Amino acid sequence: MTASPRKAYARLSLASGEIDLHYRVLGRGPALLMLHPSPLSSAFMVPMMQRFSASALTIAPDTPGYGRSSSMPGTVSDLAPYVEAMRRFIDVLGLTQYAIYGSATGAQIAVELAKQDASRVTGVILDNAADFTDEECEGILQGYFPDATPSEDGSHLARIWQVAHDSTVFFPWHHPCEENRIAPQPGAAELMHMTAMSYLQAGPDYAEAYRAAFRNERAERVRGISAPVSIIRWPLSILKRYTDRFDGYQWGSQVHMAHCEASMEARLQCIEAQFPRVLGSAPAAAPSTGEQAGFGYVSTSFGQVRYGTRGEHRNTLRVHAFGESIESIDADGVLIDLPGHGESDCPPLDSITQYVDACAESARRVTEVFTLPTQAIDREVASIGQDLDDIKAPPSLRPETSGAHLWRGWYHLRSQRLQRATTMTSAAVLTQKLLDLFASQTVCQQLRDLSEGAP
Repeated sequence: MTASPRKAYARLSLASGEIDLHYRVLGRGPALLMLHPSPLSSAFMVPMMQRFSASALTIAPDTPGYGRSSSMPGTVSDLAPYVEAMRRFIDVLGLTQYAIYGSATGAQIAVELAKQDASRVTGVILDNAADFTDEECEGILQGYFPDATPSEDGSHLARIWQVAHDSTVFFPWHHPCEENRIAPQPGAAELMHMTAMSYLQAGPDYAEAYRAAFRNERAERVRGISAPVSIIRWPLSILKRYTDRFDGYQWGSQVHMAHCEASMEARLQCIEAQFPRVLGSAPAAAPSTGEQAGFGYVSTSFGQVRYGTRGEHRNTLRVHAFGESIESIDADGVLIDLPGHGESDCPPLDSITQYVDACAESARRVTEVFTLPTQAIDREVASIGQDLDDIKAPPSLRPETSGAHLWRGWYHLRSQRLQRATTMTSAAVLTQKLLDLFASQTVCQQLRDLSEGAP
């Protein structure tokens, strides 16, 4: 069985305030910091982490404002705040040296981080990097980032789905012409869905790091890196024609152009071939992912369970409704993602009792972290087996190229809310519930099936 990365949070103190940085870690060997594209998260890096974990201690953070990481405090106009966050993250992990792999936005953060933290960076691999002229950059930025503010009529879903859909065919997606075509036909619906969910999870400010990275896409920005640099040249990159320009530069010996064949396997092999150039010589100690106050994870017999805290009164455990997550809880206290919801793992389920036991174990472990009294395990956990009637079967949520599954989920939730209340839930809250619905659909379906099959 392929190992899964362990998830954790790091509390970072920045010049503009504190943030909780969510990250994943897997493997052993020299440290390799893996920085994802926008608007995705470290979840996108998991297959590569599993591939590279035999050679390196892979560490993949969610860029602030993406995935499960807090948004960056204050106004963001360039990549400097993200570089500060990553440097502080490395400090918290206690790494004395590390290499960086970055893709797209992650590549641009890697460029600036390598210059700012030169004494610790052993090498850099840049993937999906580009060299734009000023005119090209401004032309791309004009219209590239649609408004993702949740709308009462759900029109933000259509705007985001258009980006997720068209970006599999054109770059830039909003200039659909033959010159900008990157594929003969739209990509897989599952890829579009992952992208759309990432936009919605990042929220209305999703463009902050994204926009700053576009403005940093210049070949001259790479020249200031003193560590070895490998620039991946992959024929299927959406930025291929802009990355081609790197071949025309007279680089010093520290920059290597790594040309790959077109298959995904060839690309991965090409990246691995750069490890002797960029990885440090000494194995890094795996960072602690133990329990802590704030956001974190507890280990259970079946995997990791996420918790968080809200407000000053932390003497009560709060459990969300089926199909939701920590983000849907509107109360102070210690919050917990039920197994199979949000970011919590779930055991294979053979019975309702097994799931109730997993919930009780999760709650017990969280109460131990916060030394809560036994009675802090709320009614929701104690009577979870009787609450299955609250799990309403949604329509099919299987991703479709048309994006129709988003609308089915949206109106399923709207109908539920309208049946229960005289006023409608805000569009922002409903969007969060839509994210939760997709994240929990597997376990909810299993519980419905078990409930209907029970004698």
